[in-house]
Amino acid sequence: VGMPHPLQGEVPWALVVSHRTAVELLAALHSLLPKNQIPAEIRFAERLPMTGSGKIDKAAVREVLKRWNL
Repeated sequence: VGMPHPLQGEVPWALVVSHRTAVELLAALHSLLPKNQIPAEIRFAERLPMTGSGKIDKAAVREVLKRWNL
């Protein structure tokens, strides 16, 4: 999700459920995504917030990440 950044306006952050480390994930993402889509931060969770229809709740993800960004 996009998180506020003082110079760039907004940068991507990721909340993930993974057994891999942040370094491993970033290495994999560098070969898959353009530079501007690589997350500035990767945070780990046991599970992702979901909507009633079973989709990832992006607003709830943003709120979780905001707590880490304080």
